Amino acid sequence: MVSEKSKNDYNGFKEKFPEVFRIEPASICNLNCSHCPTGLSIGEDQGLMSLNTFKRIVKDIKDIKLRVVVLYHGGESFLNKNIFKMISSIKSIGIG
Repeated sequence: MVSEKSKNDYNGFKEKFPEVFRIEPASICNLNCSHCPTGLSIGEDQGLMSLNTFKRIVKDIKDIKLRVVVLYHGGESFLNKNIFKMISSIKSIGIG
């Protein structure tokens, strides 16, 4: 039986969402390390996340109870000129 809270909460999806959420603001790197999959990605779609895309993600996750948002996955996050705006956006929803 599904509780009333779960029915109103995407059938429990938010309750089961991980506490750590990872966003990759940049899937590129300024180094070409031979041991790194980011540096070796040839022909892959790589680039920088737009601020508009990031804001849509923040809007979608703002009501989910997250402990941490990691702004890194494999690329160099500081190559994205909007990284400080992205950090501020995450802090504005109470994470950080």
